[in-house]
Amino acid sequence: MPAKSKSKILYASFLEIPSPAGLSCWVEEEIKELARHYDVDVLSLKSEDLSHIERFHGARLLRVPVGSGPFLSKVKAFQRALNRQLDSEEYRLCHFTSLWEGMTLASRKAATGFKLVYEVHGLASVDFRAVHPSEEKAVEQSYPLMQQEKHCFKTADRVLAGSRLIADHLRKRGVAEKRLQVLRPAVDLHLFEEAATKKGSLGTILYLGSLLPWQGVQSLLAAMAELPHQLPARLLLVVPKREPFLREVRGKIQMMGLSRKVEIVDPVPFEKLPSVLAHASVCVAPLCNHEHNNQAASTPHKLLVYMAAGKPVVVAQQPVVGELLENGVHALFYPPGDTEGLAESIKTLLLDQERATCLGNQARLHLEATLNLSTQKKLLLTIYRELIGEPAESADCRGDADTWPLIKPGDSPNALESRRIAEDTAPVRLLADEETDEIPFLPREADTDPDIFSNGEEDDLVFRSVEQEDTAPRNLPKNQDDWQTQDLSDIQLPRGKPAGERQADNQRWLLGGPPFPVEVEDPETLQKPTRRQNRELTPTELALLSDSDVKLIETGETETPGDGPTDPEPKGKKEKK
Repeated sequence: MPAKSKSKILYASFLEIPSPAGLSCWVEEEIKELARHYDVDVLSLKSEDLSHIERFHGARLLRVPVGSGPFLSKVKAFQRALNRQLDSEEYRLCHFTSLWEGMTLASRKAATGFKLVYEVHGLASVDFRAVHPSEEKAVEQSYPLMQQEKHCFKTADRVLAGSRLIADHLRKRGVAEKRLQVLRPAVDLHLFEEAATKKGSLGTILYLGSLLPWQGVQSLLAAMAELPHQLPARLLLVVPKREPFLREVRGKIQMMGLSRKVEIVDPVPFEKLPSVLAHASVCVAPLCNHEHNNQAASTPHKLLVYMAAGKPVVVAQQPVVGELLENGVHALFYPPGDTEGLAESIKTLLLDQERATCLGNQARLHLEATLNLSTQKKLLLTIYRELIGEPAESADCRGDADTWPLIKPGDSPNALESRRIAEDTAPVRLLADEETDEIPFLPREADTDPDIFSNGEEDDLVFRSVEQEDTAPRNLPKNQDDWQTQDLSDIQLPRGKPAGERQADNQRWLLGGPPFPVEVEDPETLQKPTRRQNRELTPTELALLSDSDVKLIETGETETPGDGPTDPEPKGKKEKK
């Protein structure tokens, strides 16, 4: 009996995959499971360390280079790539994780007929003004983000909420209960078993995550300043090196005199995270009083990692935290923004190792019982089954199909041999651009970014690195045909130079653009005019002749253009008749 063919789905996420970010780690777990049952294409962001196309846990991962310009410019570049991918393939279901992909997918759903899944771990209408304050005005004046989100909620067949807090917020905004499902992120507990058996280094306090305003890192630094000087305490901030708020945090550390107590560490791949957690005595999540934490916070991935490693946790008492932990049983809570309470909780766990160990062990057991990774994956498959039917039989996608850690600078050359990444570089057919967006993000005339991908019915989808493609906004010809390349013989060059010097000017020019140099042809190999051409020499052709040839032509010592060769026959070489 032939095997059942797999349904084709598209997972689009405006993230770098893989990366140490919490949401990216969860998305990777979803891709692993979905690729065992479906034919999965993934569209994500390209970075310098990641390849353009690769086989990723059995899925085909396409990464879009969006450049380093303004955030909205990156969004438009990603949306163009997403539109082209929808033109090139037919999908039964599309899955997305933010408004930036959802605006395109929601506008294409009616025409293509695919099922649509919106997984919500944050809302742009709540977070955008805090993360991108300089671009908020341009967005809200054109198309309010709440209006865009409402359209995505209405169009999606299923809306998955990353926490009960988000689910309650979506109900208030009119999302029907029958289309709403809570799907929390989860982590693989087996990966952290060894870290759970280690006590950690004395006095080491660990923070994982970003420096976004709602994370409360400022209050954590203030709490470090209030700890007793005789208490051996050191804070490790494991944050992204490209974090936009990193410079501000470094300034705070210097100003508060914490240079010897606070160390900023670059993130590590998720599979190496247990070795970092093994050194921690106390882990912190200082979530502050922010609109994000009050309305649209997903299950904090850092808390899941802390609990999986069996580490004692100090955390601000936020609604989303109460969904996971109980104060005094699994962690120590303190009022948000209370730096004295945060410092006191940290000091308590540093001094009372027995209590700290008890809290960590109970947190791990609670996570295993209530938020198991296999349970969350089964729930995801159940949602897909309800939308597009039974999945194909699962296949083991490990081995050569897996994505292995990237080779980092300093690794030995032999590391390349262990990097078993199966590249999928098959060309993808594109169709011509069509005006299919029902609710465009920005007016068409405002989109002057150069198109990253080739145009035309016969073009292939080409992914270029950021170094190869400058995606910064600028005005360009609206049609590629506006650029014309002509041979030198077809244009008139100035005759200010002697003929001998003009031989070096043999190049091609872009009309309306900079010179386009080509290899200079050897004048001796150029075909000289013959009588059969029956025309006068042009100034350009005269410029390409040697001085001696010009002199012969001007004095009439050689034949004029007509029959026979142009070059005079050497004396003494005539054939005897």
